[in-house]
Order: sequence, then structure tokens, then C-alpha cells
Amino acid sequence: MNWFKQLFSRRRLYDDLSEEIQEHLEEKIEELVASGMPRKEAAALARREFGNETLVEEDSRAVWQWPSLENFLVDVRYGLRAMRRTPGFTTVAVLSLALGIGANTAIFSLINTLMLRMLPVQHPEQLVELLSVYPGEPRTNGFSWQIYEYFRNINRVFSGLIGADHSHFSVRVEGLEPETVDGEYVVGDFLPVLGLKPLIGRLIGPEDDHIGSADSAVAVVSWSYWKNRFNLDPRILGKRIFVDDVPLTVVGVTPRAFFGLQAGLKPDIWMPVAVEPMIGRPVVSPPDT
Repeated sequence: MNWFKQLFSRRRLYDDLSEEIQEHLEEKIEELVASGMPRKEAAALARREFGNETLVEEDSRAVWQWPSLENFLVDVRYGLRAMRRTPGFTTVAVLSLALGIGANTAIFSLINTLMLRMLPVQHPEQLVELLSVYPGEPRTNGFSWQIYEYFRNINRVFSGLIGADHSHFSVRVEGLEPETVDGEYVVGDFLPVLGLKPLIGRLIGPEDDHIGSADSAVAVVSWSYWKNRFNLDPRILGKRIFVDDVPLTVVGVTPRAFFGLQAGLKPDIWMPVAVEPMIGRPVVSPPDT
């Protein structure tokens, strides 16, 4: 911290330097006077021998300075004085800077979310989205379960084929008020193909693609939902929740960093596609690899 203290005590240091230079000059003058020389001539000779006082003082100050930082501080002081003299211009300048910084921050946040931020899964650079294109129609990534099964069964190119459908659900837990959450129906291979490991419990797997009854229906929740709704209680495993009044058993919690595969969507609950007929919502499963 010594350099920091020195930076803000420059005036005192510079005053001390000026005093020291004057003391050296006075000592030299006194020596010459003591040798018999008149004081006026002694003062002139001492100054000739010592050199230009101002130049010596500036050279001495340069040893202590951080030129870039001190020049910056000088510019800041000048700018503040100028802004104080013109409050109208200052107000416009500050508002313009605030708007510019805010806009750039928002744009970067959006670009970072949509383009730069990597998905929290294994090998996100290997993910490929399958799209269907019909003449005269826009591209779509919506596929029926039958088409998904067909692609999955004939797949010889990709390491795995997955599908999910996003929707909103009313979730009710005993002792808590019901709430609407984001959720997804997923095929059994969805989480395993992404290389995810459960934080606790297990994740949805291929064995959950065929559920015989509501009693065997399962769900997996996100870490944030587990924290906000259940206060990280490990007893969430085996707990019965009601999704649109359909009972599901919580079997696991996803890793904390996992937020799904679509930017801007953060599902709180994942359910096997096989529970869709019980809940009564149409499901379209876009396969991804």
C-alpha cells in the first residue's frame, strides 16, 4: 500500500523536495560567504554551480512518478472541473453513457446466452438438430413419436437420438401451494445421451419409455427447483408430486449446471414421454443427437 499512499501525498513530497533544494543552495551560499565572498556574488555562484533549480526539481520528481497514471488523474480532474462548469452538458453526457453501457451489456448478455455459452452437457459441440423441410413451408423440428422411433431404429450415423417437448404444468406437492412450472417430456435416452449424471437418485432412462400405470410414472427435477421448493431436502427421492393432478414419483435431481438444451428455457421438471397420455397433452418430440 506504500505506492498508494505516495500517489495521494504527492503535494507534500513535492513541497519537501523544493525545501530540500533550497536548503542545499543556502548551505552552499553560506560556505562561500564564510570564505570571504560577498553574499550577492556567493548566491550567483552557488546557483551557477547547482544548475537550473526548476529543471533539477522536475528531474527529481520524475523518479517518483507513474506518468500514465498521474496523467490520467490530471485528465480526470480537468474533466470533472469542465463538467461542473456545464451541468447541462454533463447531464446529457452521463445519460448517453448510461444508455450506451446498458444497451451494450444487454446485447452482450443475449449473444453470450444464444451463441457463446456452451451447453452444460458432454461434448456439446457434437449436438446436431434434425429439421424437416417441405416445399413452400418453413423448417420445423417437430416429429411424432412414430417418426422418432423410426429414425432411432435405423440410425447408423449418430451416437444417439433424443427428443423432448417443452410445456407448462401445474405442480402440486402435499403441504405446499400448487404452482405453474416449465417442464419437458423426454424420451428415455434424453439424459443418458447427453452424458448427465444425477446429483442424487437416478435420471430418466430407456426403461421409463414404457410405463404400465400411473403408480409407476416418474419424474426428475432440476437443482434449482429442488432448492427453491424443497430446500435441498434429500427426502425428495420417492416423494409423490402431482403434475396436472397426475401422481408422479420423484426419482432424481439433475446436476446443478444443467438448464436444458434451449436458451431462455429452464425446465424445472422432466417426465418420460410415456406419461403424456395420462396427463392428456399432445406431444411432439423433436429428435436431436
